[in-house]
Amino acid sequence: MYALNILFLMFGNYLVAVSASAPLPIEFRQGITTEQLIFLEESYQNHASIVGSQLTITYNVTFDSNDEPVLDPTSGAATEVVTISPGGRICETSDGSPFTSHAYQALQDLLEVIRKDNNRLCCQTNWFGSLCTQMKDHGTAALGICGTRSACMKCQEVFWLLSDLANDCRWHDKVGGIWRIGGWIDFIIYHT
Repeated sequence: MYALNILFLMFGNYLVAVSASAPLPIEFRQGITTEQLIFLEESYQNHASIVGSQLTITYNVTFDSNDEPVLDPTSGAATEVVTISPGGRICETSDGSPFTSHAYQALQDLLEVIRKDNNRLCCQTNWFGSLCTQMKDHGTAALGICGTRSACMKCQEVFWLLSDLANDCRWHDKVGGIWRIGGWIDFIIYHT
């Protein structure tokens, strides 16, 4: 029993050490696996300061029969490098916003997608109506991408933008808002 307690203490300290530098509240870190925590820490090293960084948006991406983005050099896809401005973060949290815990669960689901495919793109594929595509949802919260159709960014970068939004726009137990990128594309946390 003593040996098990030592192992538990060592493992618990390892989890705290792994997740200590990534700026995510305990509500987010609860329920994620050790592999996800390790991936999160490695990803954070590359995206520690998402504000002020330069990210690439890819436009006119073609899609396969499963509606997955295909980056074919002959497809005519165009890229734009944009600087992430702190003025692009717009908090819109109100009583009608989704629960923060639900937004964090949707972010955990997105984290699992990018952990499996580090280069995966998150794309706006809706031609009509809202011009928004829901990426993940959980309970009252959804994560979406809005704007120019066929505009894509790496999901890992989207994850950090939406995590920043979730952390900075929290009010009581609710969160909602938009990250506006270059005037052409928005990443949103909204009520389902």
